[in-house]
Amino acid sequence: EPTTEILTLWRGIELTLKYPEVRKSANRDRHEQAFVHVVRHFGKAFPIEDLWIPHLKEYQIERLNQGAAASTVNKERAALSKMFQVLIELGFHDRNPVRMVKGPSERDGRREVYISFPDFSAILANLPEWMEPIVLMLYYTGARRGEALGLRWENVSLDSRMIRLHADQVKERKDKRIPICRQLAPILEAAGRVRSISTDKVFLTDRGQSPYPDSLTHPWRK
Repeated sequence: EPTTEILTLWRGIELTLKYPEVRKSANRDRHEQAFVHVVRHFGKAFPIEDLWIPHLKEYQIERLNQGAAASTVNKERAALSKMFQVLIELGFHDRNPVRMVKGPSERDGRREVYISFPDFSAILANLPEWMEPIVLMLYYTGARRGEALGLRWENVSLDSRMIRLHADQVKERKDKRIPICRQLAPILEAAGRVRSISTDKVFLTDRGQSPYPDSLTHPWRK
């Protein structure tokens, strides 16, 4: 039950981590890690009633100056916001100041990550043979997994070196054109030599069936 004693940051974190919604959440570990930095900055005994907008802004600036990524600071903001949400639901507090503070932009710190061809080749060597042409298409075109698995021969023109996807095959719900590069052309030609009478799909499993997204999950993780 809510009491008249001063609610400290440490007590607020304890109540949050024990709250059913948080205790059973997949984000619980992430919240715990975030609270470590929060407590390191404010101290266990900091009164939650005094935690207000200037303190949160100062915290964000300090964390960024320490070299923390904007995405990390935003995760810590999310943990604090969850704490205030829990305290409000428990009747210990009546406002959430985190919602009034804008988090740092993650756009400037966004990194583009590329996989080298030797590393890609090492992955490819450990995949089932039927899965190789699918992954090669993804690598050479940047297409989505669903676009590759849903690819039909009516979408492929080897003569004009172009793949044309219809709006219902694309997440953006508009027609899409994908050039067939020099490396991809022989892969599609080889796939065309082994077709199924039951489906017009380009890529098939080792059983001659159209693969589902789940059928790729296990070998990819392995």
